[in-house]
Amino acid sequence: MGRPAMHDPASENKNTVDGSGPYRTRMTEAWFLHDHAAIRRASGNPNGTTRLMLPESADVEREPDPKKTLLTALLDASELAGTRRQKRKKDFPTMRARTAELISDFAPLTGVLSFQSFIASLKSALIKLGHLETST
Repeated sequence: MGRPAMHDPASENKNTVDGSGPYRTRMTEAWFLHDHAAIRRASGNPNGTTRLMLPESADVEREPDPKKTLLTALLDASELAGTRRQKRKKDFPTMRARTAELISDFAPLTGVLSFQSFIASLKSALIKLGHLETST
């Protein structure tokens, strides 16, 4: 048997936006970080005033740990402290799903390569399934 193929990190930079390249985002949570209002509403405190430390939309996929950043933002947005904050931490899966439901505008992510790749892949799949016509 031959040796297993070596991972080439440089190949990760050879991405396309037509859905054919290997572009990856660390976690889908990165795409949720652009919507402060959705995060505040999902935290249960839509009128909160605490500043949320979130990256700019164009920088979301550079976030080293988007899941941790989203959790921190949700907890900060809740404005809870101490034991109540720790208890709320256990609700992260629900708050994360709720954040996704509450985002109504993904337009700020159109400049993000991983999001462009996702949209291209989605369109391609819908065309293959006959649910979307090709545009000329």
